[in-house]
Amino acid sequence: MSNEFVKLNERKNWEEVMQMDANGVTSNFYLYFSPSWIGDIYRKMPIFNRLNLAKPDLVKVCLHSGKDYSQKLKTRVDHYQTIFPAYEFMEKNVLLSDKDVVNEEGNVDRDYLFR
Repeated sequence: MSNEFVKLNERKNWEEVMQMDANGVTSNFYLYFSPSWIGDIYRKMPIFNRLNLAKPDLVKVCLHSGKDYSQKLKTRVDHYQTIFPAYEFMEKNVLLSDKDVVNEEGNVDRDYLFR
Protein backbone atom coordinates (compact mmCIF):
# COMPACT_ATOMS: atom_id res chain seq x y z
CA MET A 1 0.00 0.00 0.00
CA SER A 2 1.11 3.53 -0.65
CA ASN A 3 1.08 6.72 1.35
CA GLU A 4 -1.22 8.49 -1.10
CA PHE A 5 -4.29 10.25 0.22
CA VAL A 6 -7.69 8.66 -0.28
CA LYS A 7 -10.66 10.57 -1.69
CA LEU A 8 -13.52 9.91 0.73
CA ASN A 9 -17.19 10.76 0.28
CA GLU A 10 -17.23 14.43 1.20
CA ARG A 11 -19.59 15.81 3.82
CA LYS A 12 -19.93 19.58 3.48
CA ASN A 13 -21.27 20.44 6.95
CA TRP A 14 -21.97 19.05 10.41
CA GLU A 15 -25.57 18.24 9.44
CA GLU A 16 -24.38 15.85 6.72
CA VAL A 17 -22.06 14.11 9.17
CA MET A 18 -24.81 13.81 11.77
CA GLN A 19 -27.32 12.72 9.11
CA MET A 20 -25.36 9.53 8.35
CA ASP A 21 -27.35 7.73 11.07
CA ALA A 22 -30.67 8.74 9.53
CA ASN A 23 -29.55 7.51 6.10
CA GLY A 24 -29.20 3.94 7.29
CA VAL A 25 -25.42 4.11 7.68
CA THR A 26 -24.25 3.75 11.23
CA SER A 27 -22.11 6.77 11.92
CA ASN A 28 -19.31 5.90 14.28
CA PHE A 29 -17.41 9.13 13.69
CA TYR A 30 -18.38 10.50 17.12
CA LEU A 31 -16.57 7.54 18.71
CA TYR A 32 -13.19 9.16 18.03
CA PHE A 33 -14.17 11.61 20.78
CA SER A 34 -16.07 9.29 23.11
CA PRO A 35 -14.71 8.89 26.66
CA SER A 36 -15.46 5.15 26.48
CA TRP A 37 -13.13 2.19 25.93
CA ILE A 38 -14.38 2.12 22.32
CA GLY A 39 -13.19 5.69 21.94
CA ASP A 40 -9.78 4.55 23.21
CA ILE A 41 -9.65 2.06 20.32
CA TYR A 42 -10.63 4.69 17.74
CA ARG A 43 -8.00 7.09 19.07
CA LYS A 44 -5.27 4.52 18.32
CA MET A 45 -6.00 4.76 14.59
CA PRO A 46 -3.39 6.52 12.44
CA ILE A 47 -5.86 9.14 11.21
CA PHE A 48 -6.56 10.23 14.78
CA ASN A 49 -2.83 10.43 15.48
CA ARG A 50 -2.43 12.71 12.44
CA LEU A 51 -5.21 14.94 13.74
CA ASN A 52 -3.69 15.05 17.22
CA LEU A 53 -0.26 15.98 15.87
CA ALA A 54 -1.59 18.67 13.53
CA LYS A 55 -4.34 20.13 15.71
CA PRO A 56 -3.90 19.20 19.39
CA ASP A 57 -6.05 22.11 20.61
CA LEU A 58 -8.92 20.99 18.39
CA VAL A 59 -8.58 17.45 19.73
CA LYS A 60 -8.85 18.76 23.30
CA VAL A 61 -12.00 20.70 22.45
CA CYS A 62 -13.55 17.68 20.70
CA LEU A 63 -12.68 15.30 23.55
CA HIS A 64 -14.19 17.71 26.05
CA SER A 65 -17.30 17.90 23.88
CA GLY A 66 -17.48 14.10 23.78
CA LYS A 67 -17.33 13.95 27.55
CA ASP A 68 -20.07 16.57 27.88
CA TYR A 69 -22.22 14.79 25.30
CA SER A 70 -21.84 11.44 27.09
CA GLN A 71 -22.96 13.10 30.32
CA LYS A 72 -25.92 14.76 28.56
CA LEU A 73 -24.46 18.20 29.25
CA LYS A 74 -24.38 18.94 25.52
CA THR A 75 -26.90 18.20 22.77
CA ARG A 76 -26.17 15.96 19.81
CA VAL A 77 -26.37 18.99 17.51
CA ASP A 78 -23.90 20.97 19.64
CA HIS A 79 -21.52 18.02 19.74
CA TYR A 80 -21.56 17.51 15.97
CA GLN A 81 -21.03 21.24 15.41
CA THR A 82 -17.99 21.01 17.69
CA ILE A 83 -16.43 17.92 16.10
CA PHE A 84 -17.06 18.88 12.46
CA PRO A 85 -13.72 20.75 12.08
CA ALA A 86 -12.00 17.51 13.11
CA TYR A 87 -13.95 15.67 10.41
CA GLU A 88 -12.86 18.24 7.82
CA PHE A 89 -9.21 17.61 8.66
CA MET A 90 -9.52 13.84 8.91
CA GLU A 91 -11.46 13.51 5.65
CA LYS A 92 -8.52 15.02 3.76
CA ASN A 93 -5.79 13.07 5.57
CA VAL A 94 -6.70 9.37 5.30
CA LEU A 95 -3.96 7.38 3.59
CA LEU A 96 -4.42 4.39 1.33
CA SER A 97 -2.06 2.50 3.64
CA ASP A 98 -4.26 3.08 6.73
CA LYS A 99 -5.65 -0.16 8.16
CA ASP A 100 -9.08 -1.15 6.79
CA VAL A 101 -9.31 1.68 4.23
CA VAL A 102 -9.19 -0.94 1.49
CA ASN A 103 -11.56 -3.88 1.96
CA GLU A 104 -10.91 -7.54 1.17
CA GLU A 105 -12.17 -7.06 -2.41
CA GLY A 106 -9.62 -4.30 -2.96
CA ASN A 107 -12.14 -1.43 -2.91
CA VAL A 108 -11.61 1.79 -0.99
CA ASP A 109 -14.15 2.37 1.77
CA ARG A 110 -15.25 5.93 0.93
CA ASP A 111 -17.11 6.17 4.25
CA TYR A 112 -14.08 4.99 6.26
CA LEU A 113 -14.39 7.62 8.99
CA PHE A 114 -17.90 6.42 9.82
CA ARG A 115 -17.02 2.73 10.37
